[in-house]
Amino acid sequence: MKDMTIKEMERLHGRKKKPLMNISLKYKIAFFTALVALIPMVTLALLMIFFYSRAILERGNRQIEENIRIMSDRIAAVIDNGTVCSNNFTISASNYYNDRSIKKVTRESRILSEMTQDLLIYRGIDSIVFFDEEDFFIATDPAFYKMEDEITKCDYAMKLVGTNGITILMDAENNPMSSDENEVITLGKRVINTVTGEGIGYVFINMDKENLVKSAKSEISSYFLYDNEGFCLSDAYGDEILNSEELRAKLFEGQNSDFEYSGKTAHLKFGKGEDDSDSEFTKLMGAGERSAILSYDGSKYLIAKAEVPSYHWNLIGITNLNKFNVTDEEFKFIIGTTSAIAAVLLLLSIIISVTLVTKPLTVLHDGAEQIAEGDMSVRFHFKTRDEIGQLGRIFNYMTERNRELLIQVDEEAKKKREYELSLMQEQVKPHFLYNTLDIIIMLIEMNRSREAARVTQKLANYYKNSLSGSDEIVTVEREIQITRDYLDLQVMRYGDKFKYSFDIDEKIMNMHIPKMTLQPLVENAIYHGLKYKEDWGSIEISGKFIDDEKGAAIIVKDDGIGIKKEDLVVMQDVLSKGDIPEDAERKHFGVYSVDHRLRLYFGDGYGINIESEPGAGCTVTIPIPKNV
Repeated sequence: MKDMTIKEMERLHGRKKKPLMNISLKYKIAFFTALVALIPMVTLALLMIFFYSRAILERGNRQIEENIRIMSDRIAAVIDNGTVCSNNFTISASNYYNDRSIKKVTRESRILSEMTQDLLIYRGIDSIVFFDEEDFFIATDPAFYKMEDEITKCDYAMKLVGTNGITILMDAENNPMSSDENEVITLGKRVINTVTGEGIGYVFINMDKENLVKSAKSEISSYFLYDNEGFCLSDAYGDEILNSEELRAKLFEGQNSDFEYSGKTAHLKFGKGEDDSDSEFTKLMGAGERSAILSYDGSKYLIAKAEVPSYHWNLIGITNLNKFNVTDEEFKFIIGTTSAIAAVLLLLSIIISVTLVTKPLTVLHDGAEQIAEGDMSVRFHFKTRDEIGQLGRIFNYMTERNRELLIQVDEEAKKKREYELSLMQEQVKPHFLYNTLDIIIMLIEMNRSREAARVTQKLANYYKNSLSGSDEIVTVEREIQITRDYLDLQVMRYGDKFKYSFDIDEKIMNMHIPKMTLQPLVENAIYHGLKYKEDWGSIEISGKFIDDEKGAAIIVKDDGIGIKKEDLVVMQDVLSKGDIPEDAERKHFGVYSVDHRLRLYFGDGYGINIESEPGAGCTVTIPIPKNV
């Protein structure tokens, strides 16, 4: 864990947090600033659109309601003119037939003259047709003379029988007096003799349908006129959907429905009816006639319905709400422009505020990473006196204090290592020196001066290499030499107890190792392993290079009595902690000290490893990094 970098710790820590917590601070500030700013902006825009749409709908309702009343009154006025015309004609015709002094030719001439005058007097009258029961036929439009038989025998005349002179608005569908060039709407009346009450004939007042419904055409509104049988008298209009015969039928029937037209779906919904009596559109229209909304191809149409007074005809008006308000595009432009400017200003505000806040924080973050990685020279130079500037100065103070503490810790660690090395060197027990000197004296007394000289030289080399010099780290080659001198002296003393061997890879000879690493382990093998063995023993010291990542390993192996399992468990537990126990001076101090110093120099991953079986010896493995 000590070797883990700051970024690795951040990643490890970040996995335990919610995803939102892992987002960069500048994005958090930008997100919440945008959220706080956009909510009122969007709310304002929605409210404006809602109230604007509602105002447009109310305005459209009022206008179409007013227009449809004017239209229905106008149509009723034209039909009323036809009714008055038929009544006056009946009176005049009755007088002509009752005046016996007038010749038939003169009477017919006067009737034609009366009909011609009526065309001039009564607005909206297109033509008049009259025929009596004596097969007299007269019309203001010469084209009707070719249709005399068809007109005199049509259903219109049959329907007027027994009406006692009441003016009837005839069905518009299949009108015998209409043609492709001139479609008309007809009022029919049975002409009664005002004196005798007997029938004289039939008069048909024709009104030009185009003139009757032409006022129903406008840029934004269209009107459909239906007779009492549901026949639509209006022409086709510019909006595509208005040409749909299915729509016209549903408008007259007042049905809520969806239907296909030109491959697109149209939605028709009435506001006041059996299924929906309290809709928004009905409330806007009030308690009057039925209203409806039609949606088709992105456009909305407001629909209102009124009845032509006294005639049971229906007038339905449709207003395209998309075209109704000439300022709608301007309103959308204002909303869009305002929103775009607000969004740009908001973006600039976010960028500036985020930069002012997060840039110095980023500097602090990067500097803190450098400090955490061991660079204590980092200092922050913020000119501001705000919280971030104060935080930078606090960081500088903490960094300086940490630098001083690290220097102090390094010095104390160095002194501790020196103390441990000195203590270990003192552990080369005096009796080892005494015993070696006794051997030298004994050899001199036996006149074995050469052997005495060799032992003396070995002893001198050993103490020279192990005790002299201030180097804490030496090459493997020098450490092997110290250990070899020590083993030579011990073999001279215990020549009948053990032998030793070295097998060291040349690749690791120049690698470095703490001084006095192998000697304590060899000493431990002799005094705790081989000394108590009954037969001959051996110590094998081998070293091999593993790879660039793992470095090398030196192994000290003996075939002594080994370590008891319970003692081995205790030793391995102590070694895993990397500390020197309080009672180490009494037992296995050398082993614990070697492990502790390896960890101090190379890191926690470089402690020694001990394996042992009772009666089978002990193996100690020492890892060495490649580069120190």
